[in-house]
Amino acid sequence: MPKSKVRKNVDENFKVAAVQRLQTGGVPANDLAKELGVSIWSLRRWSRQYRKRTAAGAGAALDPPATPEELPAKPSSEPPVAPPAFEDGLIATIERIELEISALDKQREALKIAVEILRQRSGATPD
Repeated sequence: MPKSKVRKNVDENFKVAAVQRLQTGGVPANDLAKELGVSIWSLRRWSRQYRKRTAAGAGAALDPPATPEELPAKPSSEPPVAPPAFEDGLIATIERIELEISALDKQREALKIAVEILRQRSGATPD
């Protein structure tokens, strides 16, 4: 019988602190997710959401970031202490990388379509 997944409810401060640690701590995302007791997918989703809010100018005002050493090992009800905001250069770099990822995703999708067209023309069957 498959295990049922338990959904953890973590507060916004924990999410922001986790993203901060992911971006500045030098810890691989998989290791950080295991350490915090959350899925890698949740950690990545929080990171995207935080970057979008920060890029829109709302993130810094709504969610003060936490330093990696202030992040609790597991989700807790105590909010982390806020450090100084990210440097503008780091935010600009993240935005540039997100744009590049978006462009690469579009290219990948176009290549998938092209491969399918070529398969149909050659009479090959899909895998």
